[in-house]
Amino acid sequence: MKLQTAPRNIIPLLKGLVLSFSSYAERKRISLTFNAAEHEIMVYLDRDKLEKILTNILSNAFKFTPEGGKIQVSLRVRPPDGRSNLNMPEEKATSSVGRRTPRIDWFHDGGIDICITDTGIGIPADRMDKIFDRFYQVDGSHTREHEGTGIGLSLTKELVELHKGKISVESEPGKGSSFTVSLPLGKDHLRPEEIYEEDEMKEYEKEISEIEGEEESKPEGIRAELIEKDALPLLLIVEDNSDVRAYIKENLKTDYRILEAVDGEDGWNKSMEQIPDLIVSDVMMPKMDGFRLCEKLKTDERTSHIPVIL
Repeated sequence: MKLQTAPRNIIPLLKGLVLSFSSYAERKRISLTFNAAEHEIMVYLDRDKLEKILTNILSNAFKFTPEGGKIQVSLRVRPPDGRSNLNMPEEKATSSVGRRTPRIDWFHDGGIDICITDTGIGIPADRMDKIFDRFYQVDGSHTREHEGTGIGLSLTKELVELHKGKISVESEPGKGSSFTVSLPLGKDHLRPEEIYEEDEMKEYEKEISEIEGEEESKPEGIRAELIEKDALPLLLIVEDNSDVRAYIKENLKTDYRILEAVDGEDGWNKSMEQIPDLIVSDVMMPKMDGFRLCEKLKTDERTSHIPVIL
């Protein structure tokens, strides 16, 4: 993966990401808050990758926090000498909206900590060192209650380290978990090819926009592609982890029409409805595991001919 950073104010970016979960929080009756003492902190970051990092952690927090729980996202600045930014003097000048804003340029060699804290089910102490391992599941049962998180947290850790940062977790079973993403400030830690200043980013976004515009102006080509797509075999992906499901789909979408199922039971129902040409299924899933799904498929004359990859 290639890092493409540009200097951005991380505060509105974080606020926007937290707000995108607001309706979900209301549905689950979970209190969701965002706290930051500063109004502006410029950080060299790859926006797309940072969004993936925070979305993965927030998704897990919601997944494992019961109704009536709390999720809090907070940001603190970590100056190079280790002192808390709360004790630093404020800049005397006021912003355009009349608020006093803390001066943050002297944190050039310091860093920021983004903390996502929940009141969920927590993680047992003997499993804390394994949660960032690829494919590891805290719940090892074949019909676990919650969606797996192995790929999500493994990918999150890789993206944080790509930013030359660190991710850590503190947790207590039954009381909740707190994930901290620590990122350095300044740009001395980055290689020249990893820095895209604003003008370059705008030019890059303009090029992408022009390419997309050209593709939209070719309706005949699109129609022909759709007709050809209808002739492709139908693949059913049965996988409860959304990250893995998206990854498989992305790799196979040019050779197959894709049908998705979120667990074994959903996979069985969709197999009966659409009779796919091939099924790729996870083993450990809620409601019905992959072994049970395969057994049902192979012992029903309507679906026994379908090849299954577990």
